[in-house]
Amino acid sequence: MPNWYSAREAVKRGASIEGTEHHTVIDRLIEAASRDIDASTRTRFIPLTDTRYLPYSSKYLRGGKLYFDADLWSLTSLKDQGTTLRTLTSGTHFILQPENDGPPYHWAEILSSQALGFESGSTTPQRSFEIIGSWSRHSATKTASQLDGAISTTTATTLQVDNGSLVEVGNTLLVETEQLFVSERDEVDLGVNATAALLADDTDTTLLLADHATDLSAGEIIRIDSERMRVVSVTSATSVVVERAWDGTNLAAHTNTADIFVFRRFTVERAVNGTTAATHADNTAVSKYAVPGPIEELCIAETIAALQQERAGW
Repeated sequence: MPNWYSAREAVKRGASIEGTEHHTVIDRLIEAASRDIDASTRTRFIPLTDTRYLPYSSKYLRGGKLYFDADLWSLTSLKDQGTTLRTLTSGTHFILQPENDGPPYHWAEILSSQALGFESGSTTPQRSFEIIGSWSRHSATKTASQLDGAISTTTATTLQVDNGSLVEVGNTLLVETEQLFVSERDEVDLGVNATAALLADDTDTTLLLADHATDLSAGEIIRIDSERMRVVSVTSATSVVVERAWDGTNLAAHTNTADIFVFRRFTVERAVNGTTAATHADNTAVSKYAVPGPIEELCIAETIAALQQERAGW
């Protein structure tokens, strides 16, 4: 289940790796590290929409308190088997606790004003309680630009954004209520060509464009011929400063009128973590889940350690 806690580029920087030949291995190790963190912490850091069932047991039920078996970020519904699967309402029948510090929430507590309690039912006591909600310890997001083009079907597996520097492989995106997992990135034609030649010289870092240089953003990766470059800054409507020979590509000379490609298209897995696939209009806001810094750092560290061990033959 996609729930990675760091992106490929962070691992590559930490391990001093350039190029694409190790991407498959890095992705596999990031996923393994993420699952290890899930198991070690016994929680999640990207929300999962799910239905959980609890038995009528003293492990979970103590007086008027029903303890959950996972961190609950938000509740959709809670039912018990009173009168054959009875729906209880938050704020009317019970409150989520800890009320002042949550979410995440750890138990539901019957309000003292209510003359009722949690009930088992006689048919399936192993599933006395049905809890539908979003399960996670953390749910913070950061902006990840906006869609550059609509996602017009629920089965499309690519999307494009206005600023490619804000999305990385391994991110879980949130577009409206749908989560999408980013598995790869690709390039699109910027539609604006270079207006001056570039030398095969890493000090020649000013790229002149015919127009619309401000369509680019600092941090984006572009390609001219076979050389990739990272945009350092946008200095005018017709000029950007770049870092040459990015990600292991070779420094080369480029003529004026050369096509410029920018990495803004991403391959995605749709409707991850229990969400539902939907269509999304052009310019819809895109967010990405931002896990706590120590969790991301731990994932990067575990991945780099495993990668170096593999490369050294263990």
